[in-house]
Formats: sequence, C-alpha cells, structure tokens
Amino acid sequence: MKRAATSFLILLSILHFCAASNSQTQAANVQNVVDQFYPQKYVDDANRQGEQLNHKTCHAVYQVLSNGEPQVIIAGYADGYQGTIKVLTRKSPGVYTVAYEPAGLFLGGIDCRIELVDVDGDGINEVHVSFTSARGIDGDWIFKWDGLQLRSIGPMSQRKGIAHTKLANASIEDLYHDGTMAIFSVSLTPPPIDASVPTTPDSLYLLYRLSGGKYVLDTPVVEIADFPRATMKPQAEPASFDLPKGSTGPYQLRVVNGDASTKNRVSSGHIWVNGSEFVKPNQLNQQVGIFTVPLPPLLQTGNQLTVKIESAPGSHITVLIEDHTLGFLNPQQ
Repeated sequence: MKRAATSFLILLSILHFCAASNSQTQAANVQNVVDQFYPQKYVDDANRQGEQLNHKTCHAVYQVLSNGEPQVIIAGYADGYQGTIKVLTRKSPGVYTVAYEPAGLFLGGIDCRIELVDVDGDGINEVHVSFTSARGIDGDWIFKWDGLQLRSIGPMSQRKGIAHTKLANASIEDLYHDGTMAIFSVSLTPPPIDASVPTTPDSLYLLYRLSGGKYVLDTPVVEIADFPRATMKPQAEPASFDLPKGSTGPYQLRVVNGDASTKNRVSSGHIWVNGSEFVKPNQLNQQVGIFTVPLPPLLQTGNQLTVKIESAPGSHITVLIEDHTLGFLNPQQ
C-alpha cells in the first residue's frame, strides 16, 4: 500500500512538473512572437536621436486553439514615448501575422499593460490597454475585438484629428451589481500622456458606465471608500475628503451594499457626513443592494465621512460622495 501511494505521488509530481514546463515554454513562445513585431520605426528613431531604446512590450492571449496554441494575441509596444497596439493572428503553426493595428490614436509611454475583461457581461472579453506616462499616470483604453478590428468603446476626445483617451488610472468593477463593469477614472487636465502638471486635482474621479455599447460619463465623484466589517467590536471608521476647485453640488451619497453576488451585505449600520447622520440602521438589510441619499449643501473644503457597520464580520459597503456640478459634466473634462 505504501509503495503504491509513493508511486502515485511521484507520478503526480512528474505531471505537475511537465505541466509547469509546458506553461513556461508556451509563455516564452508567445513572447517570442510578440517581440517579432516590435516596430522597427522605434528602433530607428532611437538610433537616429542617439538615445537608448526603451523597449517595452505587453500582451494577452485573446483566443486559443484546441491544441493550446494561441490563435489571437493582442500585443502592445512602447519606446518611452510612442506606442501602438497590434492584433496578431496565427497563419500556420508558429507563424503569425499582423491582422489589425489601429490608427489615429494617441498612444504611448514608458510601459504598457493589457488585460482581458468582459465589461458588458456577454461572455466575450474586451481588451483593457494601459500606457504609463513618465509621471506615473496610466492612460487607459477599452477595446472590443470583432474579429476584424479593435474598436474603442471608452470615452475619448479629438484634438487635431487624433483621438485621446479620457481614462486615467482607471479601475474597472461591477459597481452597479448589474453584470456590467463601471469605470472609475482620475480626472486630469491635460491628458495623462502629457508630462505637465494636471490642473484638475486627483481627488476628483469620473464614473463611467456602459450605454449603447460605449462608456459615457455617469457622474463625478469626490470621494469613494470601502468599509469592511472587521472581527473586532464595531467601531466608527472615519475618512476625510476635500472638494475640488469649482465644486458646488448638488451632492449625493451612494451606498453599494456587499458584492455583486449579493453576498457580504451589511444588515445594520450608520453613515455620517460632517457629524450629521444620513444613513440609519433600518436603511441597510440583506435585500438592499444600492441606494442613494441626497446631501444638503453642507460640504466644505475639509469634510469627514464616518461609517459604523454593525453586521457580521466580512460584510462591507462602498460609499461614494457624488458631485452633480454641471460644470464637471462638460465632455471636454
């Protein structure tokens, strides 16, 4: 019996080692494919200017064949300033070609990242691409791949015929618990690729949600904070926030209770803003997912948000202070 068990464990170890080796080999092969298509223009530009090339790539395998070989690879490239995205598709075993490369987009930075996420809940992944600027701000793009082209569905602005993303340091989550992903973005002017100092403070966030297959501005947010119920005795948890310049309201308190799966909801709690209670225990229960409460114009330069959760450990709420100042809803912001 011991000998059989030992042999079985050895076999499992061998299988695990082989699987890990195959995974590492495949990752290396994908990276080799991506590297083949690094833009020669970036190399030539660096050589011409006598600068060291900042060679950066990123990728995600979008579609895989039944044998495990990538069918579609989304690849990103950056050289410290310029950037581009290419869709690589398999022609034959180990041979790939550029199926699509978007034009007219202001891309680039010192690094890039790509992740796949199903933003509209249809079971098909969209492509989230981030290019990082020299001052550490991510310019984020959301694309839909239809088999022929990458189509941007994120908010953009047009300047001199070039499209710029409005998303910066974006966070993607199912905030509304409806199976679609909302996007939080830091509001920055000038756009995130610019190396100058933004005129809009980082404390202002813009919340976008899907409408008609594209992301549109829902509301500016001056504060967002998550409050989990710890295992210790319930305590009031404070969070301070300032108003961005030009903010006049009206303001609204949005409470997101628990997870999108309806789990970890709070059954009882309190929420105060500047010492005034706006959410009482009877407003929170297991059947309530999201609700809003109007705030009077009592917000000031320095504000205090305080939350006390009296439910089971592990439950949590997300609290947003939304600013419906019409000036912030200008599409150019």
